[in-house]
Amino acid sequence: MAEIILMSHLPSVVPEAGMHVDAELAPGSRELTVRYEPDMVHVSTFLSSSYRSAIETTYSLAAALGVRWRPLLRHEPFFASFDDHGQWEKSVDRFLRGELSEDESGATLQAVQEGICFSVETTLKALPDEQYLALVGSPVQLALLAEASGEVKAADAFHMLQTGMIVNVSCLKDRIRR
Repeated sequence: MAEIILMSHLPSVVPEAGMHVDAELAPGSRELTVRYEPDMVHVSTFLSSSYRSAIETTYSLAAALGVRWRPLLRHEPFFASFDDHGQWEKSVDRFLRGELSEDESGATLQAVQEGICFSVETTLKALPDEQYLALVGSPVQLALLAEASGEVKAADAFHMLQTGMIVNVSCLKDRIRR
């Protein structure tokens, strides 16, 4: 069994329109890693989504703690940024609650959830058992992974992650298989 800490990427510089997959961390964000270090002292490996802000967050934490990190396969759902961040959150919340049948790219909730689970499962197979892992990514994909663990609803996990909280899940390998 692997214990997994789920953490949203640190604040990034978001362009006015479009996705922020390639957005760098906002000025001062790296300094926020100190806030999370006490929760990460037992982490043996950091895993990162392919968002640039997630990679930069992961690298900063892994370097500060002296542990390795690995990238995950690309698996992000598509939700364009809105000028109104509140509208973006409402759209994501509706998707996670099943009120929207597809994201903007046409992917269903189940397909997005299977994608993140497959990516994590593939990575876990290459790691020794009984690891304490931290996964850094977008709160949307992490919320779906949290729900797949059977321990928290996706919409609840999303709101926790959006407010800077971390979510711990005990994720059995057979629980996240496609």
